[in-house]
Amino acid sequence: MSLKSEYPLYLANRAKTPNLDLEVVDKYSGEVATRVPLASPALIDEAIRAADKAAGPMAEMKPYERQAVLKHCVKRFT
Repeated sequence: MSLKSEYPLYLANRAKTPNLDLEVVDKYSGEVATRVPLASPALIDEAIRAADKAAGPMAEMKPYERQAVLKHCVKRFT
């Protein structure tokens, strides 16, 4: 599997690329493998607000619904 040259970060289900300041280095070759955004303090605050806003709807989900979301995440991350 080869990496793309850059990746966005996701905040509240939206891809964002405010910068590509963080270089991800291959530990074996020492070369830059890809670049990703480095979250700014403002972006971190936005993420906290989004998480707080999602807390109520998440609490209202049935356990099997939360399980389905987690299984989907595991599948995508694998």
